[in-house]
Amino acid sequence: MKQIYFLRPIGSVGPIKIGCSIEPRKRLNVIAGWSPIPLEVAACAPGGHLQEGDLHHRFAHLALHGEWFAVDAELAELVEEVARTGRLPEVEAVRRQPNNRVVAGIKSQITRAVSDAEKTHLGYRMNRGFGRPDDVRAILERISGAEAMPPSPAEQAVLVRYVAELRAQPRAHRTFNDRWSAWIAYRDGPNGLRARPTNTAEAAA
Repeated sequence: MKQIYFLRPIGSVGPIKIGCSIEPRKRLNVIAGWSPIPLEVAACAPGGHLQEGDLHHRFAHLALHGEWFAVDAELAELVEEVARTGRLPEVEAVRRQPNNRVVAGIKSQITRAVSDAEKTHLGYRMNRGFGRPDDVRAILERISGAEAMPPSPAEQAVLVRYVAELRAQPRAHRTFNDRWSAWIAYRDGPNGLRARPTNTAEAAA
């Protein structure tokens, strides 16, 4: 069962990482491997990516980077309640209900940009998201449903940064347009197909 978890530096109120994982403790071990400071699971409760997205939207004004948030009184109280009860309270995400067609267009543009960047600079498209950073994968999973909302500004920043990091890498291979242009140049070049004799008489000459 997936759980919503809240990570924070040991002995500190914040910042807080709001994430979703089947095994929060194992997720902590992974993050602790690159974190410069010791971390702890402050609280966790059953929940999925939809609830995670609600929390990210609700506290978007506190977003620092990725899934990390500064802490205000409301977030601190929520974490304490989850730690005490083991349950996630209802969180009212501050959202406006947008036009479904507009939402679909936004989500399509975002997922296409990520997929195209991966194919161009990694050389392949991710198989069901395996290999993507956890925060990127979680965001794309959450916005994939027909009734899902578009990503929050904080989530968009995560995806934009991921695409920018991919585009900063050299291309893994030539795109279709690159290959087509190279073929045209070869065909029309001095040693290309159009420069070759078309019959025996021309060849003999």
